[in-house]
Amino acid sequence: MAMRLSSNIPRLYPKLLLVACWLVTGPACKASSLEESYLKARAGFIAKVKELEEAKQDNESRKQQSLAEAELTKLLQPVVGTISIKGFATTGKANISSLSPDYMGFGILDGLRYPAPGDKGFLIATTETLLRHWLVEHKDWWGEKTANVPQQIDAALQWDQFYTQALQTDAAISRYADLPVRKPAGAKFGQAMLVARSQVLDPRAPDELLVTLVISGRVLVVSKPAAVKVKPMPVCDKIWKDAQREAIAAQEAYIASDLKDKGSVDRRDKMDEDGASAFHRCFAQRAGGQEFFAPLVRQAQTLIDEMAVK
Repeated sequence: MAMRLSSNIPRLYPKLLLVACWLVTGPACKASSLEESYLKARAGFIAKVKELEEAKQDNESRKQQSLAEAELTKLLQPVVGTISIKGFATTGKANISSLSPDYMGFGILDGLRYPAPGDKGFLIATTETLLRHWLVEHKDWWGEKTANVPQQIDAALQWDQFYTQALQTDAAISRYADLPVRKPAGAKFGQAMLVARSQVLDPRAPDELLVTLVISGRVLVVSKPAAVKVKPMPVCDKIWKDAQREAIAAQEAYIASDLKDKGSVDRRDKMDEDGASAFHRCFAQRAGGQEFFAPLVRQAQTLIDEMAVK
């Protein structure tokens, strides 16, 4: 799937922020001005990297990437503010993987990334304003034939593929179960889910918690390894295995037709997709009754409560 950055957005959005500044005064205007400075700088670095790549100056392009990380980190720090959440570093770096659309990792969520010790998880902190801008940039990120991220914050944060686009791009993030958590006082949005990352369609044992909180104008996303091992559910595994048998039969029919029966290929792909969807529905419906569920809910609740502490 091609990832595209609309060329008019970096120019247009700062103007929208300035209009907002004319309408308000005080801290809100100051915040918009800080975010405007960050967005202008990011757009400038992207343009510079493109210029260097077109000139085949790869070494200079890599240097520009390092300069960008340092400069954008400095600009984001007053935007995001002080972050002190148990289990994560107290200083973060700009959440940048690549500034070139030609490389994996381009376009991940604007914000500061705070690692957990031992590389066991991370926290990404941004603002509602920067998230809204990011959503506009990503409204057709995967093209017209593929579902794209909703443009409302609550809807986007509940959409699995938001996290695939926002956090990393080398594997899809799939939701296996929602973990019911109490939203902290003053929070506009709170959510926790059990997920897995994979580069293939085949379901796998989920092993990661994603907890998201919108509070005091900030958007916080935490990734942590699941505290307990998630055991397989035989009834759900059978659904996937049955789908695979049908898909294999369709593949064999395609081979037997001397690769002429294109309908068999379509049937195979649909059986894979339907089987994976049925597996996920089965898992989500039965997760609440499994022994791993209560400990993971407690882990998620602890995380979201800690995220709410300023």
